Amino acid sequence: MDAILRVIGVGIAVVLIVAAFVYLISPSRALTLLERTASGAVLLFLVAVLGSSLWNAIPRQVLIGAIPVISLTAYFVRQSHQPRRQLRLPLARLERRPVLPWQEVE
Repeated sequence: MDAILRVIGVGIAVVLIVAAFVYLISPSRALTLLERTASGAVLLFLVAVLGSSLWNAIPRQVLIGAIPVISLTAYFVRQSHQPRRQLRLPLARLERRPVLPWQEVE
């Protein structure tokens, strides 16, 4: 776990160094770069810390068994927030192809 936190720290340091050089050229771009990466870095750091504490506190069989439950819950929550599609007949496809005089069968 220590290695993951070190990699996250190095990534944040690289972003800060890049933002410092970008700030010299365009301050607004540097601020947008920091705004975008700061939220992701904080989220990644929290997930890593909470994940490691859960991994050490709870037996692994429980965590592995909880993955399908969490996945199904996330799927149903996502589906409940999406609007339902109504079934409509494709009226444009129901038109008949005109029969030309040389195609008529008598």
